[in-house]
Amino acid sequence: MPRPFARWFICATNSCSLPQMCSAMATHVAYTHSRQEENKDKLPSLAIQGGVEDSSPLAYESGFTYLDVAGSDLSAITKELDLPESADAPIKKGEPAGKAVYKLNGKEIGSVSILYEKDVKEALFKDYFLKILEEFLLC
Repeated sequence: MPRPFARWFICATNSCSLPQMCSAMATHVAYTHSRQEENKDKLPSLAIQGGVEDSSPLAYESGFTYLDVAGSDLSAITKELDLPESADAPIKKGEPAGKAVYKLNGKEIGSVSILYEKDVKEALFKDYFLKILEEFLLC
């Protein structure tokens, strides 16, 4: 038996009657489910090695939307963050730091990039000197 969309396509291409085509489309829509995630949760800061700052905040590039036509249980979708332990300076705002991977029943169904939210310049000798001086004077 063809899948609902295939039945609709066969009807549309073989000049089926309108009621038959509407029936096939209605069956297809009944199997369709979607899930949207806006990715509003707070991400951890990422440690920066050799930079004028010790860390950089992160942000999602976008939300995530998944359209299912197989009738799967979309509440079983999981999200895993794929981020390194640290990054080396310099980094630029908007560069990818990692990604959020979405899985359904252990199979990857999509991902969203995770980006740096601010620039971090590479630390020079003067930056280290000022940091040590600041630590010494504040003691």
